[in-house]
Amino acid sequence: MNDSQVKQQIQQMVSFIRQEAEEKAAEIGVKAEEDFNIRKLSAVEAAREKIRAEYERKTKLIQVNRKMYVLWGRRMSEGKADTGVAWRGRQTPSYWGQLLTGRRLHVSSFIGC
Repeated sequence: MNDSQVKQQIQQMVSFIRQEAEEKAAEIGVKAEEDFNIRKLSAVEAAREKIRAEYERKTKLIQVNRKMYVLWGRRMSEGKADTGVAWRGRQTPSYWGQLLTGRRLHVSSFIGC
């Protein structure tokens, strides 16, 4: 083997090694992209579930409040409720004060449990 053949063989080895390294780098890049997308999807789904749960909680709270106002309205129309308990700067019936201070109706009766 002469010098030119040795140089050519070395050049072939270097190009082969370089090609293998580039392929490996591409594989690592693809794997990193897949991992990123999986983690991103997981984070998005977790955030969606958190938002869904918060929405359901607020919806249930609105339903409870509506039922309480309807119940209060019935009591007012029957003449069983009186006003006079201040609640957050507004006049509310003492019935609401009773609900908020301990003589509560069971919440399950409001939310249909």
